[in-house]
Amino acid sequence: MELSFVLIKPDLVSANRVEEIMSYLRKYGFEVLERKRQVLTRDDVLFLYPMHIGKDFFDGLVNFMTSGPAELCIVRRDDATEILDRLVGNQYSSEGEPTLRNLFGINPQRNAIHSPDNRAKAFREISHFFPGLQM
Repeated sequence: MELSFVLIKPDLVSANRVEEIMSYLRKYGFEVLERKRQVLTRDDVLFLYPMHIGKDFFDGLVNFMTSGPAELCIVRRDDATEILDRLVGNQYSSEGEPTLRNLFGINPQRNAIHSPDNRAKAFREISHFFPGLQM
């Protein structure tokens, strides 16, 4: 069994859609081990998205991601990060497979969910947001 990380973005939390996403995760065999609701800081956004620092949309991304509470989760299943990456989808798109971003996202920035695309990032993000967790 492998652990991975899910962050449900503030717009879905404020729209009371968290449990819908939790249902999808469970449907695909994910066990939710830990959850917490937290307002991200600018430093948290810098941690999650260092590849976007300096881009013209970065300040908007920071404002959005810190605009209200996000739902942070640790999930578990076999091949968790690989399966989660496929289930979440690469980017929001109005067409294509029924990924969580296609089902719940509005546009590329408000794309519903953040999840890591590899095991090293999953471990890094879990360690950052759940520092006391024994893994």
